Amino acid sequence: MAYINEPTGRLCDWGIHRAECWGVRLPSDYAGEVPCQMSMVDVPESEYIAFEHGPFNYEQENCSVEEKIEKAMAGFDYEEAGCSLDTSTGRAMYFFTIRNSMSSI
Repeated sequence: MAYINEPTGRLCDWGIHRAECWGVRLPSDYAGEVPCQMSMVDVPESEYIAFEHGPFNYEQENCSVEEKIEKAMAGFDYEEAGCSLDTSTGRAMYFFTIRNSMSSI
C-alpha cells in the first residue's frame, strides 16, 4: 500500500494531502500492458527511510497501524537524521510488511 502526495487528496492527520494507491513492482524495462485504471510511476533511485510494522490483518487493523506509522513519521527528527521529508506532489509514502519482524511500532 502506498500514498502519493496529491494536493486534491485527503488530508492526513499531520497535514499532508495524499491519495491512496496500490500496485506492484515491475522491472524498469517493463513494456507490457497496463490496466486502464492504473498508471506507471518511476520511483527515483535514492536512499529512503523505512518506517516498518509487523504483520497485521489489513481489514481489522489497518486504521490503527496507519495511525501508528503516521505518529512515528510525524515525530521523527528528520534533520537530526540528516535527511528531509519530501512532501512535493507525486512523491510516494510506501507502507510494507516485513515478514518475521522482531519488533513493531
